[in-house]
Amino acid sequence: MLLIALYGILLSVSFWGWGNLFSRFPGKSDLSDHVSAAAYFFTGLSFVGVICSLLWCFIPVNISTGIFLIFFGTGYFFLNSTKSPGWVILNPWFLVFLISFSISLLVKAAASSSYYDSGLYYIQTIKWIGEYAPVPGLANLHIRFGNASAWHILIAAFDPHSQTGFHFDDLGELMFLWFVAFHGWNAIHIKGFERYFSLGLLIISAFFSLPMLSSPSPDLACGILGMQTLWQFRQFLLVWDSKQANQLNRKGLAIFIQSIFLVQIKLSSFPFVLVAILLFFLALRERRMKISLLFAFFGLMSGLALFYRSYILTGYLFFPAIKGPFQPDWRVSDASVSDYMNGVRGFARHILSQAELSGGLNYNQIGQWTFFDWFPVWAAERPALEWAILIPAVLGWILLVRFSASFVRVSFKDHWQLAFFTWLSGMMLLFWFSNAPDIRFGMAVLGIGFSFCFASASKLIRAYFINWDSKLYIEFALTLISFFILVFYRDLRPWKHNLISPPPFPECAVSKVQSGAGFVYYFPVPKPENPHTDQCWDAPLPCAPKLTEGLRFRGPRLQDGFRIEK
Repeated sequence: MLLIALYGILLSVSFWGWGNLFSRFPGKSDLSDHVSAAAYFFTGLSFVGVICSLLWCFIPVNISTGIFLIFFGTGYFFLNSTKSPGWVILNPWFLVFLISFSISLLVKAAASSSYYDSGLYYIQTIKWIGEYAPVPGLANLHIRFGNASAWHILIAAFDPHSQTGFHFDDLGELMFLWFVAFHGWNAIHIKGFERYFSLGLLIISAFFSLPMLSSPSPDLACGILGMQTLWQFRQFLLVWDSKQANQLNRKGLAIFIQSIFLVQIKLSSFPFVLVAILLFFLALRERRMKISLLFAFFGLMSGLALFYRSYILTGYLFFPAIKGPFQPDWRVSDASVSDYMNGVRGFARHILSQAELSGGLNYNQIGQWTFFDWFPVWAAERPALEWAILIPAVLGWILLVRFSASFVRVSFKDHWQLAFFTWLSGMMLLFWFSNAPDIRFGMAVLGIGFSFCFASASKLIRAYFINWDSKLYIEFALTLISFFILVFYRDLRPWKHNLISPPPFPECAVSKVQSGAGFVYYFPVPKPENPHTDQCWDAPLPCAPKLTEGLRFRGPRLQDGFRIEK
């Protein structure tokens, strides 16, 4: 726990430095807008994430890369930052709230991960990134290696396992902490509707994040950074005035780089590319060529890197959505990709029971069901707690439509950007619902919708029903949130075993299988309590849940990759 805390402080300072550096790229004339120092963390994290995703196209990304990034970012922060990243803590409620949240997150971060996908492919993906540049046909070994999330690339850069023997994969918890600090400060110090909006984000993020803590989950990264980016984007559009010059300030730069990073984390975040495109369009419209070129450079480089990594890992131009015209010998079969996509879609629609599995039903079949087949099953399985999120989230989007319409009716020319935000939110909802309607995949847009509905209801209650000071309301709410996290984030194991050192991964017994080419494959050994295990955890490379028929090495090195012999 203590090492995780110290490492988190070091990374925070480094990300502040990188965020400050990125905001200075266009020149001082473009930096007229005030930005919270805490917001530099999200900008810096995203900027470093984009850098790492570019570097991995050519070299392994590991702690050697991370050390350089840490020293450069930290050095730049201390030598060039013009404002302190911290706050003057004057409110005891905020101080107690932040301390309780920090301790709770440390306890979760220091607990051994039990998240299924961590053992299935997260940890193995991070190992491949740390030891090799993109490996041709790696997805043939395990189809999920084709995802190669930029979030895992970023984690690989700051994982000192090769030097210390310990894994640090707690960037998600660190980002969550700064999200909570950012919006907790807003809830205490700003007034009006936006105060309740930030409070709603605190509530929904605490609920959403709980199942994914203590794992390097890209779903957690997409959800937290997605909510933060959508919140910043809305704030940016609210103050946009086409009649004034110099609108593309630090806020616009931050939103752009965060959107570019989000697009590379997971396919469910792909709609954020529209945010980046709109900002580029606004820069061209204002004839801000320096910012336009900056946006074009990062957008083009990130897009090319994304396509390159996808092509090398899978043979697809954009896995798993676009095949492209290429036919390399390592290309993943179309049938495997189709099964994978249907399986993800089916899992999000309906969790199979043991009886259904025994009867021959599988997730691939569910993924091919029509809307009228799967929707009644999906709706019937939603617990009351999920409906308590889904209904306000959709209602919040309807309120967003009404809110933006009131501005657009006054002047479409001046406020069309708010209509764009409403349309984008609706499209994100539809994209989530039609592809994989598990609430963790829609965390960003559902969180924004829920928080908008929560803020509207809170303001209505205070105005017409309860005549109390909003400060008292906020302090009471922060107390309840603190109580929630202290109770539900608890984990007694770290206090005894991992107070000083980070936790190890769960043990995984593996078997060796010698291939005809002189290589060795590793496979998890079934246990009596888990006879169908497919989790490799931290096993040596190459490890896979099972041996795929026809799988062959492409050359004398692991870097040469894998192919399927037909």
